[in-house]
Amino acid sequence: MSRTLSMLLLFAALGAPACFAKAPAPGETRNLAVRPEAPAAAPAPAATAASEPAPAPEPQRPPPPTIADLVLLLQSYTPDPERIAELRAAMEAPVPEAGTPAALAVAWHTKAVAASELHDFARRAEFLARALEAARGARELPPNNLGGYLRIRSELAGNLLPLRGATESLDSFVDFAAELDKGPLNGFVVHANCQISGLYQHLGDLDRAAAALAKAEAAFRQLSNRRGVALNLAGWSRQIEVARGNLLRRQGRIEDEERAFRAALRQGETGVEQTEQRQQKGKWAIASRAEDNVDFARTMLAQTLLAQERLDEAELELREVLKRGLAREGRSSTVTGRALASLGNVYLARGRAAEAVVIGEWAERALGEAGLSEQTPLRVNARIGLSNALTVAGRYREAAELVDRIRVALKNDVRLEEGFAQGTLGSIRSYLGVGRLDDALRDGEHLLARNAARFGPDHYYTAEARAYRAMVLHRVGRVDEARREFERAVGVLVDPTRSVGRQKAGIHRVNRLRSILNEYLVVLVGRKGTGYEKDVAEAFRVADVARWQSVQKAVAGSALRAAAGSPELGARIKKVQDTDDELEAVYKNLISQRSAPPERQLPAVIAAMEARIAALKKEQAELTAEIRRQFPQYDALVNPRPADLATAQRALRPGEVLLSIYVTPGGAYVWASGTSGELRFHFSPRPPAWIAERVNRLRASVDLSAAAGAEQMRFDTEAGLELYDELLAPVREAWRGADTLLVVSNGALAQLPFSMLPTAKPAVAADGSLPLARFKAMPWLVREIAVAYLPSVSALVTLRALPAADARREPFAGFGDPEFGSFAAPAAAGTARGARSLPARVRNLKIAHAPSWDETATNPDAVPATAAQPQAQPLLTPLPDTRDEILAIAAALGADPQRTAYFGNRANRQAVMETDLRNRRIVAFATHGLVAGDLPGLDQPALALAPPPGADIDAGLLKLEHILRLSLNSDLVVLSACNTAAADGNGAEAVSGLGRGFFYAGARSVLATHWPVETVSARELVTHLFQRYARTPGVTRAAALRQAMLALIDGGVSRDARGRAEYSYAHPAFWAPYALYGDPGR
Repeated sequence: MSRTLSMLLLFAALGAPACFAKAPAPGETRNLAVRPEAPAAAPAPAATAASEPAPAPEPQRPPPPTIADLVLLLQSYTPDPERIAELRAAMEAPVPEAGTPAALAVAWHTKAVAASELHDFARRAEFLARALEAARGARELPPNNLGGYLRIRSELAGNLLPLRGATESLDSFVDFAAELDKGPLNGFVVHANCQISGLYQHLGDLDRAAAALAKAEAAFRQLSNRRGVALNLAGWSRQIEVARGNLLRRQGRIEDEERAFRAALRQGETGVEQTEQRQQKGKWAIASRAEDNVDFARTMLAQTLLAQERLDEAELELREVLKRGLAREGRSSTVTGRALASLGNVYLARGRAAEAVVIGEWAERALGEAGLSEQTPLRVNARIGLSNALTVAGRYREAAELVDRIRVALKNDVRLEEGFAQGTLGSIRSYLGVGRLDDALRDGEHLLARNAARFGPDHYYTAEARAYRAMVLHRVGRVDEARREFERAVGVLVDPTRSVGRQKAGIHRVNRLRSILNEYLVVLVGRKGTGYEKDVAEAFRVADVARWQSVQKAVAGSALRAAAGSPELGARIKKVQDTDDELEAVYKNLISQRSAPPERQLPAVIAAMEARIAALKKEQAELTAEIRRQFPQYDALVNPRPADLATAQRALRPGEVLLSIYVTPGGAYVWASGTSGELRFHFSPRPPAWIAERVNRLRASVDLSAAAGAEQMRFDTEAGLELYDELLAPVREAWRGADTLLVVSNGALAQLPFSMLPTAKPAVAADGSLPLARFKAMPWLVREIAVAYLPSVSALVTLRALPAADARREPFAGFGDPEFGSFAAPAAAGTARGARSLPARVRNLKIAHAPSWDETATNPDAVPATAAQPQAQPLLTPLPDTRDEILAIAAALGADPQRTAYFGNRANRQAVMETDLRNRRIVAFATHGLVAGDLPGLDQPALALAPPPGADIDAGLLKLEHILRLSLNSDLVVLSACNTAAADGNGAEAVSGLGRGFFYAGARSVLATHWPVETVSARELVTHLFQRYARTPGVTRAAALRQAMLALIDGGVSRDARGRAEYSYAHPAFWAPYALYGDPGR
């Protein structure tokens, strides 16, 4: 394969997105017309940014990248036969028996260099030994050149690492350092002691590692004052910074570690330039080794970013390493293997375990092909990463077997076994998964002891190890000891100030914490006796922590700005928060650009993005420093502590009852409490699959897009009753006499409107005159009580602590009936005014989404499926009824529609962004709601608005990233569209898509939908809601919604074009999709 062809394949593989053809399934086109048809150099330090560059033009975003193309490249890679032939010829070249020692040293060293390039470490050891023997008598050769004694001696010690492992390499370097100490000071003193420091770190001896690093630094200080060493300084400094960074990592000093690796990267890049200068001066230097040093530093930096949960940055760095390494050295190299192993850990942190397994398998293959022994630290670490991915993927047996193989490979080296084979979180989980409790306990003991020694007894990493040990203690029956360890560990793990990483936690870490808390719940309430009530209250708090994710953080972010006390300071805090989101977006775009084939890359855009990143980081640092000066409480409020039961009860208002349901693999925990302080608790042993199956049945029975007509519509009463009886009925006394039920749930329950649960078997239908009228007699939960929803208990506490809003705000702003222009479907195909077909009146854009990765494709040799055809362009159906809905809300609130309602071409993104929404009590959107993948290149939730004339449909989308930049002070945001209560794809957390964005922007509550709504009944329900809200003093938002639902159940009727009644709206498909999230009050 030619180098040019290899490069072209390489650029195509490193993230160039696959296009998936998406043909609509039968019956899915009712509301959809189809028109035929890794990283850049590290950013410059903030101090060097002279001025803020113009924002980079926003490129068309491809679908989220998968590993499919990367896997295809790795599968198709073949070494360059000409290069291999050259190296083999050099390695087999005869060395004359007679010759000067210098000539023999150079000849044998040349053969060793060729063997190294071919990853033949055994032959390399043989050649280095012969070269060293000759070099002892060739003192005229420069020690750092080809054939030089010190160079050969150093390489001989380093070659033992891949050949025999860390211990033998360490012993050889220690002997070498002692030999160096007897002679004059030179640069090999720096190199040898940096190697010794790193090897001691691998073996877990941090004190000796620190001592060796100190010797290297002392030697560097003396050498740096000498003449003639300018071309060596960068190389020595890079080695010191790498050793320092690795030591800081093992000490848990993560931000200092980042600084060290960034310095190493800068020095490595300088070293590449100096290598060229050395070659120009006739000095021996290998350019590829200098490039390897840069890639090594970049990979170390990526691992640091991964530890801080800065996943986009980490992936960007690693894709750049892979691009460079594969082009320069191919698949079978330590550069490729190390980058693949690290990238697998990034995908694991993203919660994409199947892909992490595939990448981990390729890392193992690359390192094996590179000739690394099973005792090499790099290969051991890569295998540990693979075992962790297998564990998360639920492949416990394979994971445990791989951990066993690692132990067998290290069993003959006590020091190496102590450094590597004494337990990880993954090995503990894998042993628990296969029931090997003794092995799990052994690893738990070792891991806790090691982390406590490295990081301190109360560090986050130590707390994780303590909690995992507690999990094992609980399983082996040592419950009291497990409880004590859980209490100590959880106190650290839920403390926001102890968390590692500056950005949001990755899914993998969140899931680890959740598994710990789930086990702790069993310990707390798994038995009854003295202190049981206290344990139930503690379990209540623990469950809320386990649930506490993005929506709660969005609410907390909004509350932080409100607590600042002044609009100016609040604006600064919003700017810091917005900068985080913009950085994430720019990194995402940069990953896409850097991953594209050369012909699709835009160098000017890439450069602008890199400059923008540097400017944003500088601006954020300056703003944060000023905020801390003016607002000392800032750091404490950025990460508020989760609320306990007593705090939650104080936040309730008269007539409100809190219902908290937390579903775990072992069952569901249910708490109910009102303002009286009385707590009712229930545990259901039903597993998540049992609950999800019934939720799915209920949602299927309200799917209007699948209904041929009203006469065929049914409701799964059995599934609803089973859920009510299992989860709610045991605690129903808690809300007797109350008027509002505040529900906090998780998992599948977060996708269910509790209002439509039947509380008893239905009576005989009282009204059979119209289709669906029989559902009027169903004893729905909504007939007993209003229901509202919270992302977490802590969110209620945060929302209730907000300062009172300005009563002088204008009442309303609404956006509906947007003009989609050339992207509008023909009226006959959609929900045009007067359309009578039931499915045709659903606000829905329905598309069959191709999966980003086949979760069953976990074999690295399996060819990943990629589609070559472009996705068909869907057309958006007009929604004229939404104009009536917006006008009805405006009329109910007494707002002037000429100033507050936006329709047609005026209902566009620019109007939303430029309207002063901080001065509006109610903000409403009535249009299509989209999720990632609904349109080509759409990677986030969005609302469909009018695109500018002649612009692409993307220009008409109000995306999550735009919503996050809004500034609201709204009592309520109405999202009257398709499934706006959906998650954002990162889990089952309700309203974590669009709803999260509006909470973050400043909304106190959000009215969202659980499924596509029928447009006429939606208009009537929303109209009823706001008429009651506006005309009834003191009525809460939750109560107004309940009254609107009851009005639709009891009196709502669909009528034909002549005004004749067709069917009743008593079926929950019409009245139940709307759910109120956040503060349900006035």
